[in-house]
Amino acid sequence: MPKKEILVAQWRYRDAKGVLRRAYFGDIVDLTAAEVRRAKAAGVFDPPKPEAKPADKPAPSRRAAKPAAEEASLPEVPEDDGDDLDGLDDEPADVEAADDDAEAGEVGRPKQAAAKSAWVDYAVSTGFDREDAESMDKYDLIAALK
Repeated sequence: MPKKEILVAQWRYRDAKGVLRRAYFGDIVDLTAAEVRRAKAAGVFDPPKPEAKPADKPAPSRRAAKPAAEEASLPEVPEDDGDDLDGLDDEPADVEAADDDAEAGEVGRPKQAAAKSAWVDYAVSTGFDREDAESMDKYDLIAALK
């Protein structure tokens, strides 16, 4: 059986007894003729090819340049005034937005992962006594508010 050097990071093959083996880069292995053909087809024995370097300049386009009139017809993009603060809302992340018809003093229902204090505030806004709400476990409080 021919001995061959593996030039890929990892390759699986069957030895002469049919046992599945694994070889790594630089290993020299005994292979059957069938495994040599399979490995050659997979490029296991070929040295790695160097990466192609990008061309310094792109190839010239065969398309004709667009007339200036077509470029001028593109819609204008409004300039960013910077008031949106990168998409951040003014409302805290742990409180869902209240409906438009909600009263101004009512606290919005917090998300499940919100702190217990947010849930206590919400419970008080729905009519719970603050001391009772603070004495309850967060998950019991959430269950009571459903």
